[in-house]
Amino acid sequence: MEDFRTWLTIVRDSFAIIGIGLAFWRIYVMRHTFFSDHDRSRRLSALNMMQFWTGTLNQKSSIARKIVESFTNDQCQALNNQKSFNIDSNKKDLLNEYFGKESITEKENVITLNEGQSSILRWEIISYLNQLETVLIAWRHNIADKDIIEEEFNYLYNPEKGHTLIENFRTATGIDSYPGIKEFIGELKTKSENNTKGKSKIK
Repeated sequence: MEDFRTWLTIVRDSFAIIGIGLAFWRIYVMRHTFFSDHDRSRRLSALNMMQFWTGTLNQKSSIARKIVESFTNDQCQALNNQKSFNIDSNKKDLLNEYFGKESITEKENVITLNEGQSSILRWEIISYLNQLETVLIAWRHNIADKDIIEEEFNYLYNPEKGHTLIENFRTATGIDSYPGIKEFIGELKTKSENNTKGKSKIK
């Protein structure tokens, strides 16, 4: 009888151990599924953000970015305040393409944008930056897959080619403007510096 009770205890304990093991296994599977679904959701979000971004791009916004990217701090301040200001004539072709040849006033190699043109150009740039900020806020808060966003959007920032994501204008709008863009640029700079440091010198 005693042996039978011992056997029952062993069987009961074995089932208890198996039950605990199964419980841990279920927790593991659920956790793995959760993180897999989360990763898949972030990748899908990144693709949606890319689709949104490409849908917002047009020739006008591209021309406006090229124009304003080369503006000085003073010109960007005037643009942000929607005031009239002067531009060197080397931007004449782009300005003609954006506003139309008949709208541009040039005198002695200097082009003057009036307040109306300044307001139109400012709105174009603000819209461009707001759309980009929407994407990079998703990147910043890990809503969209960071690796995908960085891989697809890093071309926008290349100071060697004059691509600074319209830094002077962003500065003119205020220090707290566009936190997603600011953090994204900081991340790209950090990774670039780390890659440079990691490269061995050629002997």
